[in-house]
Amino acid sequence: MKVVYAKGGYQFEVRDVTLRALSHNEVLVRVEACGLCGSDLHTALAAKSPEPIGHEVAGVVEKVGEYVTNVKPGDRIVLESGSYDRFSDLSRDGKYDLDNNGRHFFNTQQYGNGMGFAEYLIAPDEVCVHYDGLSLAAATLIEPLGVAFDLVKVSDIELGSTVMVVGIGTIGLCALRLAKLKGAARVIAVSTRGRERRDSVARAYGADEILYAGEDLSACKADRILCTAPPDTMPALLQNLNVGGILSYIGEGGDGDATFDMNYLHWHKLQIRSSYAAPALFFPVCIKLARLKMIDLDLLYTHDLRIDHFQEDFDRYRKVSNAIKAVMFL
Repeated sequence: MKVVYAKGGYQFEVRDVTLRALSHNEVLVRVEACGLCGSDLHTALAAKSPEPIGHEVAGVVEKVGEYVTNVKPGDRIVLESGSYDRFSDLSRDGKYDLDNNGRHFFNTQQYGNGMGFAEYLIAPDEVCVHYDGLSLAAATLIEPLGVAFDLVKVSDIELGSTVMVVGIGTIGLCALRLAKLKGAARVIAVSTRGRERRDSVARAYGADEILYAGEDLSACKADRILCTAPPDTMPALLQNLNVGGILSYIGEGGDGDATFDMNYLHWHKLQIRSSYAAPALFFPVCIKLARLKMIDLDLLYTHDLRIDHFQEDFDRYRKVSNAIKAVMFL
């Protein structure tokens, strides 16, 4: 089967790989589509040796191990990119969201056995979630929607609040829409000029105002800020929070360093909360929201990737300032 490998420097190659046999609690998945995530871009840039990539997967169950009962051949599924160990102390104490040691396909042990940008992959049974009623593009977006769901959940948005979303890529746009559904009375998107397509989706998702990075945002105040931009952008955002406000963030970039004025946080009763959506949770509710069109995920899909022309299609995608989500279809 064909598998895409990232080699660093945004270079890729397609290899022929023979999959190993299934174990008793694994599933062979025929990949139908896979979305390109920001973390894939980091790997594609920084990989020191070739690595398979892709974790926003929608596929069809091809074969199951003898102990698998939750899915069967022919089922259409999406894959959680991380799971919790149900036998851990954290999970047994009801803190399963803090445990990221469960089996999943997104790790080095599966090296050579396919990731999302492949014709097939092997996945543990517990990360397979059945879906229906979605386009393939929308199905691949359930995983990043789950990431945005976690970001919104930890931010504790209240009815009638004002929410600022900083960085409106795929996760930021999903978080923006979820904030509106959560009861925010006003949602402000902070975008980058020249990305009109993202701005258009932000408006379609309910943004009341769009501001632009690099401009004076000092007059804009919010009860909650959802940040998907690099960490060094966060200290200045504290000035945009009302007293008692919460800044929640997710993402990676830069060197990860940020310096905060702790007296300012103290005097204004501010909180900083991190969202790290591992294990990957909330797939059923995300599927429901997408199926009911409470969030139209198809608006985020903008570019195609082909496994046989991956480098060419990737290079084209990176050159387009208005790009949002690229998806490989098989």
